[in-house]
Amino acid sequence: MSDKDAKELIDYFKALVVDGKLDQAPPEKFIQNPDFLELDKTIKSLRNPDRKLKEGRERLESLFQIRDTSEIRRLKEEISRISITDKLTQLYNRQKIDEILEIEMDRSERTKRPFAVMLFNIDLLKMVNETYGNQSGDAVLVECANMIKETIRSTDSVGRWNGEEFLILLPETDKNGARLLAEKLRARIDDYSFTKVGKMTASFGISAYKKDLLPASIVARADSALRQAKEKGRNQIEIC
Repeated sequence: MSDKDAKELIDYFKALVVDGKLDQAPPEKFIQNPDFLELDKTIKSLRNPDRKLKEGRERLESLFQIRDTSEIRRLKEEISRISITDKLTQLYNRQKIDEILEIEMDRSERTKRPFAVMLFNIDLLKMVNETYGNQSGDAVLVECANMIKETIRSTDSVGRWNGEEFLILLPETDKNGARLLAEKLRARIDDYSFTKVGKMTASFGISAYKKDLLPASIVARADSALRQAKEKGRNQIEIC
């Protein structure tokens, strides 16, 4: 083999092995050489897996990149959900329900449509905590929260207002409509047997929007109605 042929052969195999040019056509002068063809086939068979591995790795990296982006989005959504959710009851927390209250009051003022709020709590829950422990009291709140979610409309909003109180916001609802919902909840709670503690009751205070300047005003009337329900023997509904 001449030096020229040798150099041409070396350049060809260098292109295969180093540069990865596997599609490069072999020099015509060597095509009929069985030894060359066998060596050419062997080198290409060794290099092909490397190329496939590289391509597979690139596809995998692309997949992980997409997955990472999806995971980040999912984590952001979860953080956002947690920031507005009461840890115990999984209802809206005080901050979020305050925000929705302002929105609904503005909507009612703008559209002149009715809007009502309902404030209620479980009667004698403090006694449950003292008798059975705080965990049992927490379980009552959770079971009550589940009943609320199953009873209210999709357009209503509910949040844990204070430790033992729930606030329900009722757009497109006047005081009579709010009373009907309160009675439905009151009866359901009265009929229900809570885990470990058994029968419990609830008292309700309702107020309707009256061009209140501040959210605190409409809630204060509902709170006043709730106190009246307690004073009248509990397990009742009052409107203020």
